[in-house]
Amino acid sequence: MARPDGTRQRPEPPRPSMPCTSTTTRCEFWTWSEDCLRPECCTQHLVELAVFTHDLLRRNDILHWIDYGGLLGAVRGGELIPWDGDIDFGCLRSDLDKIAALGPEIAAAGHKLETSDPLVARIYFSEVNLQHADIFLWDEHDDVLDLHAYPGFSWPGMEDRRSFPRRFVEHLETVSLNGQPMPAPSPVHEFLSEYRYGPDYMTPARGVFDYELVPEVSAEEMTPVVRELLEELGRGERRLITVEAAHPRPETGFRARWASAGRPLAAPPAAVEAAGAELVSASDRGQPAVEELLRSIARIRQTADELEHADATLFVRRLGRRSVRLARMANTRLRRRDRGPAPA
Repeated sequence: MARPDGTRQRPEPPRPSMPCTSTTTRCEFWTWSEDCLRPECCTQHLVELAVFTHDLLRRNDILHWIDYGGLLGAVRGGELIPWDGDIDFGCLRSDLDKIAALGPEIAAAGHKLETSDPLVARIYFSEVNLQHADIFLWDEHDDVLDLHAYPGFSWPGMEDRRSFPRRFVEHLETVSLNGQPMPAPSPVHEFLSEYRYGPDYMTPARGVFDYELVPEVSAEEMTPVVRELLEELGRGERRLITVEAAHPRPETGFRARWASAGRPLAAPPAAVEAAGAELVSASDRGQPAVEELLRSIARIRQTADELEHADATLFVRRLGRRSVRLARMANTRLRRRDRGPAPA
């Protein structure tokens, strides 16, 4: 459908007609619009999970604290950040057996415990509604807590979010989250500044879902220009997510691999130059973080454009890559056959 000015109007992605409950799937609100703002039903479920998890761990004498986005929201404004999709806690890995033993109590409350991830224990709102509280498992040694995190778990501008001194959780302080008291590392402002989001943590900034799109950015490289480019990258990614929701295809999707989905592995130089001319001054060009971010922004834009305008490029590119994979597989099988059976 065309707008009055002649430009193409993006189809509205699907939305549920009713609020989500424990008997329905959760709202995929990040696909509803480029704002990605959480609806009230999901906010209520997350607050309920936060209170339940805190009370459960407290009653069972398990050291725990609120962390990451939940902690940031509590300190910054006393409530969950409007675009957060979960609630995060931290505890010691040595308490994992205690947490696992609470599975029946968690199930009796209508929730579900999952402990298969080596990094985090997770309490789901229900069997079908996958709103969740993450309990990150920290290893303790030499008065330091370490998290064996996924690659890309670092925050742009932070040297390390995988470890911090144990002193921050020896005497916890209380913060308020949506009117509920929660335990927090202390001193909380030093913790957030030095070990989570940097000294400007009180300034709201939207993140990026897929951190493979974000280059390593050191604290020295975190200039105002880089911050603006990170914001632009987040906007571009949110646009791509909503475009995917309006144009569902089995080969794409928020977490689909770029290569198998036929997405461009690198944006054309002309697209990178166009993004650079629009977003930064000539004097900022050449900085590694700036150039890497411009490439990611251009690639996101190109992919969203190809999807939004039903461009055949993605399909042809995906088909070509699949053909290459099949040819390589066939070649490998032929070489194995030519070598004969392996010796017994």
